[in-house]
Amino acid sequence: MTMTRNRLQIIMKNLKLLLIASIIIISCKPNKIELRDAKCTPEKVKPGESVLFSVNVNDPKGQVETITTRLVQYPDLVLMLNDNGGQGDVVEGDGIWSIVFEMPSQASPRQYDWEFRAYDDADKRISAPEGEELRMQASFEFFSK
Repeated sequence: MTMTRNRLQIIMKNLKLLLIASIIIISCKPNKIELRDAKCTPEKVKPGESVLFSVNVNDPKGQVETITTRLVQYPDLVLMLNDNGGQGDVVEGDGIWSIVFEMPSQASPRQYDWEFRAYDDADKRISAPEGEELRMQASFEFFSK
C-alpha cells in the first residue's frame, strides 16, 4: 500500500509539473499579428472607377483597432479600412478588412502603390514579433479612358 501511495504521489507531482509547463508554454506563445493577401481590385482602373482595397488580418488577441492604406506616391492620401460589413466590406468580422475608393478623374495614368498598416486602440503602429514594421503592399495600374 505504501508503494502504491508513493507511486500516486509521484504521478501527481509529475502531472502538476506538466500542467505548470503547459501554462508557461501557452503564456509565452508569441502574439502573431499578420497582414496577408493585400489586394487592389480590379488591378487596372480607369478615371472615375472604384477600387476595392482589402487585406486579410490575422489578429488572435484582438489588438488591431485600425487598418489603413496609404498611397506611396502621395503619402497624405490615407484610407481607413473596416471589417464591419459596410463601405465595400462584404462580411462583418471575418478578418478581411476593406474599403471602396473612387479614383479621381484627374489622376495621372501610371501604376499606384498602396501600403497597408495596422494600428492598436492607442493609434500606435503595430510591429511584427521580430520588431519589424507590420505592413504589406499592393498595386494597381491607372490608365486614361
